[in-house]
Amino acid sequence: MIKTNSRSATYDEINTYRQSLIEKGIMTEKETKLINDKKIHAFLESEICKRIAKSAYVRRETAFTLGLTPYEIYGDEVYKDDKELIHVDGIIDLFFEENDGIVLLEYKTDHIENGNVQPMTDRYKIQLDLYAKAIERSTGKKVKEKLLWLFGINDILKL
Repeated sequence: MIKTNSRSATYDEINTYRQSLIEKGIMTEKETKLINDKKIHAFLESEICKRIAKSAYVRRETAFTLGLTPYEIYGDEVYKDDKELIHVDGIIDLFFEENDGIVLLEYKTDHIENGNVQPMTDRYKIQLDLYAKAIERSTGKKVKEKLLWLFGINDILKL
């Protein structure tokens, strides 16, 4: 894994990591050619990456399972009295702790049409709300921010 720290990751380090993915059998050489080094570098240079580097508590690729009522998932009054649990599984890309709470970060590679990020908010709000519930239940700490890193525009979106 390329470490996020106070200095920049070089393109050589990105390439070295790419080679390690091939050697470990995680990706084929053909697959690694699809990795956009500039987009990876932009993320590693971002403010969010600097915040991650400062955290003493960082979790990546964290699996979870929750049992939630329809009301807990959708918040719609029509489900208020429905007590049947829905089984929810997921894998959280990354979350980390700062002094005042947990920050949840998901990576997305969707195409962003004309810089319009509203469809991203609509598409991923419920997912991030569920992931935040899972983090809060497992850590006992409040999720203060729910963020998407949009590789399509190399920028962060706060939900």
